[in-house]
Amino acid sequence: MVPVISIRACLRCFLRSGMLNFLYTEQGLQSIGFLYALMPGLRDLYRNDRDFAAGCARYSRRFNCNAFWAPFLVGSFLHLECRLSSGESFNRDFMDPLIETTLNTLSAIGDSFFSGSLLVSFILSLSCLALLQETSALAVLLLLWLLLSLLFKVVLFYIGLSRGLTVLSRITGMALVNKGDYLKVLNAVLLAAFLALALWPAPAPLPLSLPSALRFWFLPVLMLLLLDYVVAYLHIARTPVLAVFFLLSALII
Repeated sequence: MVPVISIRACLRCFLRSGMLNFLYTEQGLQSIGFLYALMPGLRDLYRNDRDFAAGCARYSRRFNCNAFWAPFLVGSFLHLECRLSSGESFNRDFMDPLIETTLNTLSAIGDSFFSGSLLVSFILSLSCLALLQETSALAVLLLLWLLLSLLFKVVLFYIGLSRGLTVLSRITGMALVNKGDYLKVLNAVLLAAFLALALWPAPAPLPLSLPSALRFWFLPVLMLLLLDYVVAYLHIARTPVLAVFFLLSALII
């Protein structure tokens, strides 16, 4: 029979999964924060100090992954520990590559889709609303983001705890890295809107005539879409591309 972790231990593990980056070291990277998140569940499974220490040792070396996946990883490895404590055996030659492959896969997805695309869209949207002085809409968007983020993490933790790493193939099959490219195009539009709102004097009326609209709205969007294409498909570094964009913006605006 597979042991079940108590609800109290699961809640503590979930809350601690948000503390992944509280302590970052050069040698273990996020390993201390990740082990700290796992410890309530490991202690619930292993009452014997020797078994508990052995369980901690499996996750105390090196850990580095995008923080958005932390609840799923904590739940998944607790699921694995439940199987180990029930008598199933996994040798070291299997465990280490499994952990390393999981971290590398989810880190690539998280850095590209969540941190590199979705989070940027959220920040740019907040910035545009702040420049428009839409405080009510800004507060609603911020609250919505916090609630959806919490719901997302709860669902991921539950899926990891109940099904383990078996869902990893379905996550990779969703091709979130490719879907992040669409968000990057949206980010180009949001960045153009942010620059137009920031550069246009606040007391002056917004440029709504056709020549002004072409100059202050459509042209920046077109430029950013072009530069986004250059970065994504021609594989040119972002820094010189952004330098060219700001130079052209200064000349045109």
